[in-house]
Amino acid sequence: MSNIVEFFIATDSRSANSVLDCGPEHALESMVCENLTVEDVRDWECLLSGEDTDDPFVDDNDHRNVVFGMPQSLHLALRYAMPSRLAEVAELWVQERAEEGDHFEAGPIAEILGGLAALARSAAGRGQWVYYRLV
Repeated sequence: MSNIVEFFIATDSRSANSVLDCGPEHALESMVCENLTVEDVRDWECLLSGEDTDDPFVDDNDHRNVVFGMPQSLHLALRYAMPSRLAEVAELWVQERAEEGDHFEAGPIAEILGGLAALARSAAGRGQWVYYRLV
């Protein structure tokens, strides 16, 4: 199943939830990633922060009508990560996914992580947060 995850900056959870009706087109900044899941974001959080998260919202259910706030540990890790660390995490994640029978290239994943890092830095500079939803 192909999934699209939209990441976007919003002032607060109330304004973030407005994307359920109109999409993130009105967000200050956003990025769209194909072939990812909400669980992938959790995996990146674990790899970048070194913490094993136990997110009660991550399960096998359909998340298409839910907006998630980026976890604080991921937000902070992305904000301060060097490109070399993002490339390392991309490589580790690709290896983990390969063990599960999935095929991804590390380069595009590192680019996605770099884009998310830029969003996290931009949001922090505005006193805002990064949110995401499955389309």
